[in-house]
Amino acid sequence: MDDFYIFLSMDKISKDNFINRGNKIYSSGYFNSLQDPDFKLAYANGTIDYIPYLPNKDSCPHSPSNFQLNITNNYTLEYNLELYRKQNMPHAPSRFSCIYAFDSYNECCTVATKFGWNLATVRKFRLMPNELNKVHNVNMEVVSLMRGLGYMSGLSTDELNKVFKHYWDGKDEITLQTPFHGTRSSGIIRECLIEGCLEMQDDL
Repeated sequence: MDDFYIFLSMDKISKDNFINRGNKIYSSGYFNSLQDPDFKLAYANGTIDYIPYLPNKDSCPHSPSNFQLNITNNYTLEYNLELYRKQNMPHAPSRFSCIYAFDSYNECCTVATKFGWNLATVRKFRLMPNELNKVHNVNMEVVSLMRGLGYMSGLSTDELNKVFKHYWDGKDEITLQTPFHGTRSSGIIRECLIEGCLEMQDDL
C-alpha cells in the first residue's frame, strides 16, 4: 500500500479547494498531464522545463549586498538542483512540480523535532494508482546542508555537481570539506518527491 504522510497546513482558500477536490492533492506535472495530451507526452518523455525563471547574466557581479545574496541563495540552489535533474535524471520528479511527503510517521516526528514543524498538521495520504505516478526517495538533509552553507560554501562546480548527484541518486548522509565552514555532514531524513494524486485517509 502506497501510504505517505504530509504536513498539511492550509489557508481557507486552499482548504476549500482541497475539500472540493475530494480531499485529494495533485502534483503540478501530474495534474497538467491529465488536462493536456501534449503536456502528458512531454511529461512521459521527461522533457518539460519546470524552471520558472533564469538567472540574469547581465546582473552586476561585483560586491552584491548581503540582502541580495540571502534572498537569491535558495533559488540558486533549487535552480542548480533542477538543472542537474534535467540533464541526468529527467524522469525523476521535479522539485518545482512535485508533492513533498514522508513514507513514515516516524520521519515526520524527526522533522518536527528538528525544525519545529507542527506535528498536529500531519495527515496520512494514499497514492492513487496511475501509470503517470512517479515517486523518488531522497535525503532532504542534503538540501538543508546546502541551504545552511549558502553562498559561503566555497565549493567548486565539480564539488557541487557531486553533491547534486548524491542527492538525486537517493544516497544517505554526505560529508563535505568546505573552505569557510570546515567539515560539515548532512544527517539523514528520508523524503519522497511525488508526482501523482494523493487522497487523504484521515479527517481534516
